[in-house]
Amino acid sequence: MEMGLLEVVKEVLPNAEHRQCARHIYANFKKSYKGEEYKYMFWVAAGCTIELEFISVMERLKAIDVGAYEYLMSHNPISWSRAYFCQALNICGLDVFALVDVLD
Repeated sequence: MEMGLLEVVKEVLPNAEHRQCARHIYANFKKSYKGEEYKYMFWVAAGCTIELEFISVMERLKAIDVGAYEYLMSHNPISWSRAYFCQALNICGLDVFALVDVLD
């Protein structure tokens, strides 16, 4: 059975943090939620570095549009908001060549 990249990373690096590109999430979000207010709220939420700030921004979005709030929350904010990102290590600190060997 051939494994995809995500499956290999989960197997080789089980504690690795998985992130999603906020730009791609926003590109899909704006198809249904147009306007400067939605754009502003999304980018503030994505850029928050403190969880309580993120929660506050999302509560303001919820007061404006529950659907927009639910859409973003359904896309696992832990993977796209800086409020939840681990600051300890990034991909530059990993042995990428070890991962390449596993993929071969």
